[in-house]
Amino acid sequence: MHNPYNYHIAVRDDAMFFGRDKLFDRLVRGLCAPLPLSAAIFGGRRCGKTSLLSKLARVLRGQARAAGGRLLVPCSLDLQRGRPLTCSDDFFLWVLEELGEAWEKRLGLERGAVVDVLQAGYRDEMNKGPVDAFVHAFRSLDLGGERVRLVILIDESEEILTVEWGEDLRPNLRALLSNSPVTEDVALVMAGSTQMYSQVTERDSPLENILDRYLLPPLSHEATLALARQPNEERLSKDVAQEVWRQSGGHPCLAQYILHELWNELEGELADATAQDVQDMGETFNDRTRHFFTWAGTLGATGNTVYRFLTEQDVREGSTEAHPQGPQSNDAPLAYAAIRQHFSHMDSGALGSALDALHYHGLIHLHGRGRKRQYQVAGQTYRDWFLAAGKIGAGGPLPDTARLHRILANRLDMNEFRTLCFYLNVNYDSLEGEGLSGKARELIRHLERRKDLRQLVEWLRRVRPDIEM
Repeated sequence: MHNPYNYHIAVRDDAMFFGRDKLFDRLVRGLCAPLPLSAAIFGGRRCGKTSLLSKLARVLRGQARAAGGRLLVPCSLDLQRGRPLTCSDDFFLWVLEELGEAWEKRLGLERGAVVDVLQAGYRDEMNKGPVDAFVHAFRSLDLGGERVRLVILIDESEEILTVEWGEDLRPNLRALLSNSPVTEDVALVMAGSTQMYSQVTERDSPLENILDRYLLPPLSHEATLALARQPNEERLSKDVAQEVWRQSGGHPCLAQYILHELWNELEGELADATAQDVQDMGETFNDRTRHFFTWAGTLGATGNTVYRFLTEQDVREGSTEAHPQGPQSNDAPLAYAAIRQHFSHMDSGALGSALDALHYHGLIHLHGRGRKRQYQVAGQTYRDWFLAAGKIGAGGPLPDTARLHRILANRLDMNEFRTLCFYLNVNYDSLEGEGLSGKARELIRHLERRKDLRQLVEWLRRVRPDIEM
């Protein structure tokens, strides 16, 4: 029997799709409603966004009809791994290409028979703007009496926030979904993380109030145990599966990694696995993937501060110190009211966003709703790494600015530098200077003025411990 666990790529086998059924069903119902409910899916790196979009495309293709008898046609776009785009027109032409290819396949037509017509129709009306041109092309499609609902599935949607033409695309998407002749015929699902969350929730943003919001939480206890035991015909014992839950907290990637490595180590004989084996596999996760560094960097200063507070509420085995608010345990979530009281100096919106980010990064569990909601740290492996990493290089003298500039310019790539700026609450686009070297110099000057260089150093020590400071 082959190893069914895979932490490298998106889940393609529905038999390995665990813990998202309620969220998935709600999403499908919204897309099939008389007036479709477009959606934004928020999840951290390796939390299952691509897997969810992939299954959504498969299910929609096999779905009988949407409301009003419309034929569902999903079109999947990966903005990070797809084609280079330079303007809104490129985006809409890509959508029409995907729609045309789907229709050609359905009708058994030769390649280009429909795509060429759709794209020509768009170009004929380009001078009227992207939305009008798209509506003209979409309506020119010969559907043979069918009514179609196009569902545009966008993965890695943060890309439209980091390119200049994204400023033009976002209001056009809003106009298409909320105020165009094809509002009932087109739906949008965007998957992203922290930056997309900020864009969708920000007041007066073009994407505000047009997308239903879905947070991808860590897997539940029940779903994690099912993932740990069902694919191996329950050869893994319940006690060892429970340890997978305790170490991973239901984080999909971490749980898959532990189970994948267990399978390889024991050559599929999971009946021989022990709780210690699970702990040993968890300890190798960050060394192999470096994902913990990425997660901590993406959460930013506020998210990490809130997470640290939540970890301090847990009484560890063997701990002799009690928290001032009384002993808490891994089985005793902390009420939002207590968190809010501790962070009374913080804007409630910023605190809510930080808690949401920790939740959809798979690092905390949410119980209940509204004012009665409670939060609980998810998983021992990340928590132990986080607390240990936080002790590295605390205090002490700072490196000189010339050395910091050399580190930023020579040891980071542009994506890491953008993540650093996001963590430090610095607008990357507002930094003057050419290339990484110029922007690194301006960032250091900016942080010197803010007396915030230590935040930069702490980020480097946590995310890039391989760099000698």
